[in-house]
This record gives sequence, C-alpha cells and structure tokens, in this order.
Amino acid sequence: MILHALYRYYQRKTQEENTDLPPIGFEYVQISYLLVINVQGELVEIISRIEGKGKDKRIKLELVPQSVKRSSGISANLLWDNTSYVLGFDTKGKPERTQGCFQDFIKRIKDAFPNTEDEGIHAVVQFFEKEEFRKVFEHPLWKEISESTGSLSFQLESERRLICQRPVVQAFIENKEQQVSDSQKLCLITGEQSNISELHASIKGIWGGQSSGGNIVSFNAPAFTSFHKENGFNSPVGRPAEYAYTTALNYLLRKGSPQRMQVGDASTIWWASEKTELESSFADLFVESPKDDPDRNASAIEAFLKAQHSGKMAHDADNTNFYVLGLAPNASRIAIRFWYHDTVANLSDHLRRYFDELEIVHAPRYPNHVPLFKLLRATALLNSDKHIHPKLSGDVMSAILSNTPYPYTLLNAVVQRIRSEPPPKSDPNDKYEYGLKMYYRAALLKAWLNRDKHHNNRKEEEITVALDLENKNVAYRLGRLFATLEKTQIDALGDINAGIRDRYYGAASSTPVVVFPRLLKLANHHLSKIAYKGQAVNAEKLIGEILFEIQEFPATLALPDQARFALGYYHQRQVFFTPKADKAEKAA
Repeated sequence: MILHALYRYYQRKTQEENTDLPPIGFEYVQISYLLVINVQGELVEIISRIEGKGKDKRIKLELVPQSVKRSSGISANLLWDNTSYVLGFDTKGKPERTQGCFQDFIKRIKDAFPNTEDEGIHAVVQFFEKEEFRKVFEHPLWKEISESTGSLSFQLESERRLICQRPVVQAFIENKEQQVSDSQKLCLITGEQSNISELHASIKGIWGGQSSGGNIVSFNAPAFTSFHKENGFNSPVGRPAEYAYTTALNYLLRKGSPQRMQVGDASTIWWASEKTELESSFADLFVESPKDDPDRNASAIEAFLKAQHSGKMAHDADNTNFYVLGLAPNASRIAIRFWYHDTVANLSDHLRRYFDELEIVHAPRYPNHVPLFKLLRATALLNSDKHIHPKLSGDVMSAILSNTPYPYTLLNAVVQRIRSEPPPKSDPNDKYEYGLKMYYRAALLKAWLNRDKHHNNRKEEEITVALDLENKNVAYRLGRLFATLEKTQIDALGDINAGIRDRYYGAASSTPVVVFPRLLKLANHHLSKIAYKGQAVNAEKLIGEILFEIQEFPATLALPDQARFALGYYHQRQVFFTPKADKAEKAA
C-alpha cells in the first residue's frame, strides 16, 4: 500500500506542468563544482556553485544520471562524482583504492559511449587522455575543492547545460531502462511484467539516519530470504516502480521540503492522490511558526477551523486520498513509525475534533491555538525536545490522524510534569512561561479524558472548556477545593516561599484522604486572617459548595482521576485570577 501510493504520487507529479521530479534513470543532485572544458578537452575554468556559508550554504541542483548504489565497493557515477572518482584524489589514505575509483570513472564513460561522435562526450574523454585533470590541482579553487565532499561534473565552454544532460546521454539512459532482461517478473506494485530491481535506490533525508541513505525494501541476511532468492527478488518490484517510489520518497524528504516535518524521531511526510489545499497547509496545523511570520500557525489553524465549522470545505476534494508516513532510522533498514491513509474529508473531520478537544479557558495573553510540538514539549523535563518520550510524538500523531484514543504515556507524562513543577515565586517571565505550560498541559488533559470517554463509552462527566459547577466528579471537585484553599492562603499570607501548592499538591492529587483533613484545619486559620477583609464569607461558602457533593475523601486517585484533579484545580484558578474586565467580556 505505501509503495503503491508513492508510485501513484510520482505519476501524478510527473504529469504536472513544470514538474521538479526527474524522469526515470535521472535524479537531481547538488553539483558543487563544474569543470568547464573546450571541445578539445582542455580545462578552461572551474566554477564554484556554492553560495553562502554554514547553515545558509546553498548549492544548485542539477539533473544528472541516477547515482549508483555503493557501500564499500567501487562503482562510478556516469559523468559526475566526487574528487576520488573524477580526479583520482586520495582523501582517505588509500591510494590504490582511489586509483581504482578513478579508472572506473573513465571506464564507465568509454563503455557507455564506445563509438560516439558527440563532441561533449569526446571532450571529456580527451580531458582524461590528455591528462588535463592535473591542471585542476594547480587552480586557485583547488584547496577549497580538496577540502570539500561535494560533487563535480563537466560543462562545455559554449553551453549552459552540463555534458551529462546532452541528448546522447538521455538517449543512452532511456535505452538502458527499456532493455528487457532475464529478470523479468510480475511487479508487486504495478501488477505488470517488468525488469525486477535487485537493489533499490537508497532513501536519504531521514533524521538520525545514515548520510548514505537506507532502504525500506532490503534483504541483508539469509534468514530474511526464501526459496533461494537473493536481494530484491524476494519482493519483486519492477524497475519503473522502484524508481518511482524511491524518487518520490527522496523528493518528499529533501531538504526544505514543504511536505515534511519532524515528529519525535520520525521524519514525517504527506501527500495526496490529487492536488489539495490540505496538502500545502498540513504542516502549518502542527509545526511552530517561522520567526519571520510568527502568526502563520495560528492563522492557518483559524482558517482551517472556520472552513470546517462553516461547511465551506472544497467538496470536490473530499474523496481525495490523503497519506501520512512517519519514517525512523534503524540499524539495518528504515522503520515505518506510523502510516495513515484516508480521504481528505475524514482527515479534516479528525483534525477538527483534535482542535476542538484542545479548547480550554486560558489567560487572554496566551494564544488560542497551539502547535502540537509546543504541547508535547510541555510534557518533557526542562521543556526540552530531547526529553520527550521517544515514542510519544508518533503515538500522539497517529491518534490525531486516526481519531483514536491518545496513548496512556501522554496522560502519565502530563500528570508527572504538573506534580513535579511548582510555580515560580517572583520573576514575571518565569510566571508567564509557567502559566503557558499549565495551559498547554490542561488542554492535553482535557483532550485525553474526553476522547477516552467517547471511545470507551465511559460514564464520567465531560470536561468542559471552563469551570463546570455541575461536575460532581470527586477528583474534579477536590482539584477545585485545593485551588480554593490555596487562594485562601494567598489572601491571608501573600506569596510565601512554600505554600500548600509546593508542599501538598502531589499528595493531595494522589492520596487525598491523607492531606485534605489537615488542609481544611489549616484553612480555618487562614479564614480567620481574612475575616476583617470581608473575604472569609465568600471563601467559606465556596468551600462548603464544593464539599457538599463529596461524601468522603478517597484513599487514592488513579491516573485519570489525577488528571481530573488537575483540571478542577486549573479551572478554579482561572476563575480566581482572570481579571474582572476579562470575565465580563467573556460573559457578554
């Protein structure tokens, strides 16, 4: 299914006008340096095609014959390669091997075009026979070239195109691809007789993977093979289909691709069977906005939800298939972290539900819509990406796309972070960041509990966007009670170094019977402190209303109830600390 969808995507893209996908037998490669020669094969100039430095470095892509697959063996690319192959320059202290690479590069050109009269190919052959390549070592750019790992190719001084792009090279590649071999079998992707690819092209661009690339389809040990078949013949894929799916994958995974994002350890790509608006806006629903356009994420989510709620979706695209693939590095081959496919209509509905589930009351200074990766960061120690649970990101993404229950690891991570992080005392910036994280965590808890309730038909009450005075769940009411007792202490004593939030939250949210009797006794002392301010009556009334539905304090609270406790606490605090002007505006 995955390979077939990628094959169809390649077919779709190559039929579009001004496509940037290469024809079979070719690929786009960064060519760092051009060796400009005349028709006699003499070196005229060397052109560096590297612009910028460091992270801003850019190298133009060129259409070249597809690279060969090599690991430790010697196998040259046709008319382009690195310095070891093109110039015989030893970069690894292995002169004999380097000389072998150099000779193989020349041999491949002569074998491919034995009797050609093409002036470009003839010029390249003369470049080597006249030993013009030695002039490269004397060129002012040589020091830069020798320290580079980039690729080199050839260009005639009278032309703008590369020699490997000349018609004679294209004809050679096309003829080679059309030759019928003894390996013809039924292709598992197309269902047609085709030359079977023994080795599939490497997939590059996987975050954390090998720079040389990896494979989805591979058989690297006898234990994985059957019926004495070797390599790709165990899973026969025709050469056209193999080229199409690997080219499509590398295209989607390329640097700067607008159809890829990182979800935990999974390099995530997406595409559709037909061109759709969701294909181009999908990333903006999840990733953080770029620095030069900080409102892009929120604007994209707002526009998506407005279209969904108003029913103004493009109905002609509703039945278009949409695919999302998460790929992770592995020791031997690329791992499929998650795979999703459905119609655009169903996916859009799932995404709408996801954003609706996250909606929760918050301070006016915080954003209404938050990208997924900021939410996940709030589940990690030090708010750091590297501390997010390894599988959590992929599991959450799968749940969002498929509209299935969120993983239990998400609930556990959020609850643990709330319990272990007390609020800061003085720094306004720290307080702002802490409040932001609490908002993110409360949104995740609400989403987790409500989705769990609906999917498992649980009898628990729905968690509302704001404070629910009618919610009789004991854990939720205990969270409200804890927030009320905390507010009473603050009114009586101000912000002290170690309030009841710092000292008792963990125990109160997990073993209420141990903590709350003591906190209620302590509250009497705090109430006496604020009696003269006229605040005690309202506080006592609220405590009584909350306790009215609580028959007894539970001995323990399970993890989902600890989440309800956290939400009751969060909702009640929003009422206490939202300015009156904002409350009036919301009520209106």
